[in-house]
Amino acid sequence: MDALDKGEYKAWQRGQLGCIAWYSAKPILFLSTHHRVDHFVTVPQNNGRPAENKPQVAVDYNNNKGHVDTIDQARQYYALQRRGVRTWPSLAWWLIDMCIINAYTLWCLDTTIAKGQLHFREQLLQQIAALFPSPRTHVQAAVPRSGCRPLHGHWPKHTHKTRKCVVCTKGRAGGGRSEVVCELCDVHLCIDPCFKLYHEGQEESS
Repeated sequence: MDALDKGEYKAWQRGQLGCIAWYSAKPILFLSTHHRVDHFVTVPQNNGRPAENKPQVAVDYNNNKGHVDTIDQARQYYALQRRGVRTWPSLAWWLIDMCIINAYTLWCLDTTIAKGQLHFREQLLQQIAALFPSPRTHVQAAVPRSGCRPLHGHWPKHTHKTRKCVVCTKGRAGGGRSEVVCELCDVHLCIDPCFKLYHEGQEESS
């Protein structure tokens, strides 16, 4: 790239994929599967400047990039993508965003109902939830009243998942983590003394 002068280029083509390095006011790189990247056209300039030879891929990009900006703007309103240390989750979320935007665009072309993107996304989530219901429903049992005796069936059960203890982490920073759950309540508890305190309703309120 440093060896190129203004107007010079280097191009590579492999099958349908082409790459061009073109020096205009600065180095510019293009990848395209739609053009032959070494195809140049003469473009007239304003203010009486002489016509300039430009790659066809650059001319088409400048004429149509507004469509890309519109899609990016629509995606940013309700983007699922988040920054992360690893690259692939961001790419995966971006692909999901683009699928939703494409579906919304096709839906707008196919309907005369004036509905915004938020309404479309809400309807989409409801339909996905109906098609793929959760295999199980987690319902946390209510904490027994203070002083009552433990009910039958509240037995500790070891799991392979570590979660915060609902007693010693309540209302304070830090706290313990446990692999033990109550078989009936389905909550993680330290075996001693939190398991007993939870079911007798004697845990501290701090």
